[in-house]
Amino acid sequence: FIEAKRLSLIMFLPSLSFLLSMYNIDNNFIYIIICLYMSTLLLLFISKFIFKNPTNENKKILINNDFTSTYLKVMNSSIQSILTISFSIIFFRLISSIFSFIFKEEIFILFIQGIFEFSYSSINILMFENYGILKYLLLVLIISFSSFSIILQSYFYLKDINIKIKQLIAFRLITALLTLL
Repeated sequence: FIEAKRLSLIMFLPSLSFLLSMYNIDNNFIYIIICLYMSTLLLLFISKFIFKNPTNENKKILINNDFTSTYLKVMNSSIQSILTISFSIIFFRLISSIFSFIFKEEIFILFIQGIFEFSYSSINILMFENYGILKYLLLVLIISFSSFSIILQSYFYLKDINIKIKQLIAFRLITALLTLL
């Protein structure tokens, strides 16, 4: 469980297809991809010293040969996953849209929205031409933090291995700051 917990807290990268689609919009995005992966690898290395594996960890292997029950469990789990992800995206997108009524500067609105749900905002920030390095710094923060939407989606699956939402947020903040450096 310790190794699973360590990996679960740190390994929050957007899909490679999303990152490559961002690269297709702006070729400079390759540097952000490299920073994301390098900071994640560095954090994994550092965390090896923080999370100590117990020497006598219980290892149980469960084998279920009943195809029908396994198939139904997988289908239920898949439907539940799709609903969880969809609800999370919609919920945080609605919350983040409130900021467009409060603030006037579009890039700032997109940054705040990206903290709540990163995919829409990331693409729009990347398309700005007049913000130079600022847009890349904002993208690094947004994508390495992963958004509250992703954190909540992950928490639903990770709570069974005793990961607290505060831990997820803390590690996302550490990763965002480390990636920014």
